Amino acid sequence: MGRDMEKNLEKGAEWLLKAANQGHPEAQYATGRCYFYGRGMPRNKEIGVGWYYKSAMQENINAIYALGECLFQGEGVQRNHVESINWYSKAAAKGERGAQFSVARILEIGDPSVRNPLKALEQYKKSAQDGDSHSEFLVGTFYEEGKTGQLDLNKAIQSYKKAARDSELARVKLAGFYAKGVGVTLDSVEAYKWLELSKLRVESDPPTRQIKQQLETILTPVQIKSAQAQAEAFAKEYNIQQQSMAFDFGYQPK
Repeated sequence: MGRDMEKNLEKGAEWLLKAANQGHPEAQYATGRCYFYGRGMPRNKEIGVGWYYKSAMQENINAIYALGECLFQGEGVQRNHVESINWYSKAAAKGERGAQFSVARILEIGDPSVRNPLKALEQYKKSAQDGDSHSEFLVGTFYEEGKTGQLDLNKAIQSYKKAARDSELARVKLAGFYAKGVGVTLDSVEAYKWLELSKLRVESDPPTRQIKQQLETILTPVQIKSAQAQAEAFAKEYNIQQQSMAFDFGYQPK
C-alpha cells in the first residue's frame, strides 16, 4: 500500500504469500486477489480462486463472497450458479449486504436450473429491507412487469417511491407514471418534479428528455416553478445529490 515505505507490489505479495502459507485467513484472501488480478505476481485466476477457497474455509467473509462471485461469473472456476447461491447465502448470513442482492439476481437471471422469479422477488425484498435502494427499485419492476405473474401497479409505485430517495431510475419511473396517468392520477407538475430530480438521466436518455420537453409545452411558468420548488425540498430533505444511481446490471428501463 506504500505506507511508511516505497510502494512495491511484488514485495507486498511476497509477504502476503508467506502469511497465507502459514494459514492466515486475511492473507489467504489477499493472496487470492493478488493472483486473481495480477497484482505483484503473475495473473492466475485459478490459483486466486484456490486461495479464496482456503480463506473461505476459515470463515473469511470477503473470501466467501468472492467465491460466490467467481462461481457466478465462471472466472477462475467452472460456472456453477447452484454453488454460487450457496456461497452468496453464506456471506449474506454473515452480514454481507451485497450478497443478498446477488442471490436475488441469480434467481432472476441465472441459469434456468436455478431461475425462480418468486424466490428472486422474496430475496430482493429482504435486500430492500436492509436498506438497498436498487433492490427496492427492482421489486418495483417485478410488480410493474408482472415477472411473477402478478402485475400490480400500485405496489410497483409504492416501491419506486421508497427507492426514489437514492435511485434516479425510480424517479424516472415515477415521472412516467404521473406524466401518463398510469396507475396514478395524471399530474404533470408531479411528473416534472421527479424529472427535476433526475437530471443526469434527462441529459443522457433521449426518451426521458423528450418527456420533460413535452411537459414544458403544457405547464405554465408558475407550475414549473412549483415543481422545481418541490424537487428542491425533496432533495434537501433526503440529501439527494444529482448523480445517477442506475447500476449496470443489464437492466434497461422501459
